[in-house]
Amino acid sequence: MRSLLSCNKTASILALFGLLALIPGYVLPFLAINKLGSDHVYTLPSSIVALIVNGEVLIGLVLLVFSICFPIAKLVLTLMCTNAAVPIGPKTRNRVHTVVTILGKYSMLDIFVVALLV
Repeated sequence: MRSLLSCNKTASILALFGLLALIPGYVLPFLAINKLGSDHVYTLPSSIVALIVNGEVLIGLVLLVFSICFPIAKLVLTLMCTNAAVPIGPKTRNRVHTVVTILGKYSMLDIFVVALLV
């Protein structure tokens, strides 16, 4: 059976790689449309800004929170809980871990909103 320290190291590494993977996910285009000779390339931040500018503030804010802020916060909290170098007590680690576990259920809310928009 693997030790708790080994599991924490694996979780820390995966959380760190998750944070690094978010960068190209936010910067690279996810949709390119060629409409009548003009190209439109969409990234996640540009799509959120376009929604807000076009009056869809609620949808833009939901996407901002659950597509950008929420994944970063969840991965940072996971990294904080699993990294032994972070000076927090075991009780606080358990609380933060519980919060991250509960909030993890809402990770796909942005996909649900996009599906409704389509």
